Amino acid sequence: MSHWRGDGRMHQFHVGRCCVIDGHTFLLAIMVVALLTFAALPNRIYGDDGRLLGSRQQAISLPVDPADTKGFTVTWQWTAKESAGYFPVRISVKSTSTFAADQNLLFRLVPVESGHSPPQNGMVIDIPVKVSQGQQDLTVTRMLPKWSVGNGYELKTYVEGSEREEYSAGIGTLLRTTRRVQMQFINDEYYLNWLLVSQDDRADARLQIVNQWVSYQNTQLHNRSRNNAVLPVSGDSVSRTELPLDWRSYQIYDAVVLNHDLLGTIADESPSQHRALRDWVLAGGTLVVLDGPSLRSFANTLGVSAAPALDSSWMIDRAIDFERSSWEAGEELLIERIRSQKQQMQMMSVSNAEAKRLGLESESIDDYENLITTAEQALANYQLTKPSAAVVDSIGMQDVAAGRILNVKPSNPLRLFDLTVIARTFVFRVSPMLRRGVDPLLGDQRAARWLIPGVAEPPVYTFIGVLTLFVVLVGPVAYRKTTKAGRGYLMFAIAPVLALVTTASMLVYGVVADGFGTQSRIRQITYVDGVSGDAAERIRGTYFAGVRQSQGIRFAGDAEVFAYANNADKSWEALNRMDFSTLGRVIVRETSQRFDADFLSSRAQKQFVVHQPRHHAGRLVFSPPPSSDKTPQVSSEFDFALRNVVIRDGRGQYWSIEELLPGEKDVFCNRMTVKTASTALGEMYSDHRPIARVRESRQTRSYNSSTRDLIARFNREIGDPNQIVTDGALERLLQQQLQVDGDIPSGTFCAIADVSDDVMWVDGAEHVDSVRYVLGTLP
Repeated sequence: MSHWRGDGRMHQFHVGRCCVIDGHTFLLAIMVVALLTFAALPNRIYGDDGRLLGSRQQAISLPVDPADTKGFTVTWQWTAKESAGYFPVRISVKSTSTFAADQNLLFRLVPVESGHSPPQNGMVIDIPVKVSQGQQDLTVTRMLPKWSVGNGYELKTYVEGSEREEYSAGIGTLLRTTRRVQMQFINDEYYLNWLLVSQDDRADARLQIVNQWVSYQNTQLHNRSRNNAVLPVSGDSVSRTELPLDWRSYQIYDAVVLNHDLLGTIADESPSQHRALRDWVLAGGTLVVLDGPSLRSFANTLGVSAAPALDSSWMIDRAIDFERSSWEAGEELLIERIRSQKQQMQMMSVSNAEAKRLGLESESIDDYENLITTAEQALANYQLTKPSAAVVDSIGMQDVAAGRILNVKPSNPLRLFDLTVIARTFVFRVSPMLRRGVDPLLGDQRAARWLIPGVAEPPVYTFIGVLTLFVVLVGPVAYRKTTKAGRGYLMFAIAPVLALVTTASMLVYGVVADGFGTQSRIRQITYVDGVSGDAAERIRGTYFAGVRQSQGIRFAGDAEVFAYANNADKSWEALNRMDFSTLGRVIVRETSQRFDADFLSSRAQKQFVVHQPRHHAGRLVFSPPPSSDKTPQVSSEFDFALRNVVIRDGRGQYWSIEELLPGEKDVFCNRMTVKTASTALGEMYSDHRPIARVRESRQTRSYNSSTRDLIARFNREIGDPNQIVTDGALERLLQQQLQVDGDIPSGTFCAIADVSDDVMWVDGAEHVDSVRYVLGTLP
């Protein structure tokens, strides 16, 4: 790793990083003995405040030359994240004595040319920090948005509005144009990225097996096609004290692996770390416990509802079939190699006998004998790893909102194959982009599914009417009148005037019809956990501003924000050949993120997709009837009204409530049949279904390949061909239950509500055709 300076010099930092080993299946035999004794040590990371994660850490101290120090020093530490998404930075300001007065500092990251891909997706990021009088040092951590691949920035420091050039430097790495166009920086979308959490710096036996499995998996790596290759894996290791306090720090990982007792320790001793982990799971992450007594115990320790386990037998059977066929192919390669070496040794023996008969010098066959002995030993070791179906009953899975928890029972020794089975259950969850359901890099035509209807679109029928009127006035009316009066030459003046009036009227109508205010269309999905009362949210919002909004657009401080471009014609390769530019400026504070007016240009629809946790969102408390002739009662702990409430109790019976006011208690339910409930759920989704005339883009090939839809590409290469995921894990859950199945699980509910006030990201915006789905588990 390295960071670059503005003067072009490169400064090297020693940064630990997981090594990925490529090879064909037969190499596994050579690795078996080493793997059985391998015990990887955790990668050391920064994180005494529990905020920075990962092995891709970089740091710089400012000023670079200590002789330039003027009253204070600044230390920057950040995660060198290459793919799109939020990345953490930690800023430590230390005075040479104490600050004599309050100081307003501003740290600015300015994207540099060749530092981001596509080159138009970089954004200027401002981080204001205030140091109080008498304070000696201050440390802050911020999560910064990045809608591009790459991390090359120019870091600038301002004190009370004045730039301090001695506290400036270039950070990150620059991208070579050829590698940028070839998409070699989005490997995180293909790799299964693990985070192993141990009690301290020493991993226990089961975590060491996971470390071994990372190498085991990569020795079998052929390519990245899900149907005929092994899933590539990468991993980091940390101690529990290094876990972050912000759920977005986990987003660079697909799975967090730890022991059940350690999860309990985190819950008891560090509630903030425990909550961040739970927020991440609710938003789509996967948590794996290696020795939990049961899924119910696991869920209780995590602080979420214990739902029925998923039927994972088909996933496990498919994984076993895949691994068995792959294992048999590897065995055949080893056998064939031994057979070939024996044939060569036999031919050498015949050649040596003939040479001896002729009195010529013979060649030694010792090398062949050694090779055969080694290969036979490797084959014997390899045959010890033959897959079996013994893991079917030892792995349990449960969906938790958009995420998932997996439990491996401690009754059986953990084997490499058990982890391979677990890996095969991830499917689309391997890709952060597919989990989120938004592509901030390229965009696609699916953004058109949630546009504001009739806005920023040409009023075709009105224009046809105006043009028809123009034709009538110029033709039958004006021409006839002038010729009848003997002044046909006036048509040379009348026709242009009418054309100008018609054009101006169409232009004015187009502007006035869209209005001069700000309109928004919001699709808010809130999934509430009935035990904790916390919720995960996905908000898809489209905004249209008739007049440029000077205040920009504001989001919550703990939200993950991405723009969703309606891109129908530009490819990845074409975007990377365009000139460098920036999207705008973002001000990141502890409690808010403000994107300036450049992100919300006038008279154009702009779409954003936001994921955020909502703590203490509320619960729906269901009270079973005391007898069979009574109806159950429901109490709301939400601070907003619910409509069209559909409840399915623990016995599978459906109930409904037309409206439930905020905080309303002991409301009687109405019984529903399964058919009625299915119809109600289907209508609930279809009334607000995101739909547009969109043809899914495909990666086209002529003499040159071009990529126009990254989400479609990742679905083809790593997803399940029977279930395409384009809108993220939470939207997929909603669609599966309401539209596809027409059925919600026992112990859950679903309702409609008005969108919350805090998702009105632009002050004074008018909501158009918006909806909020509230669903979740019952306590």
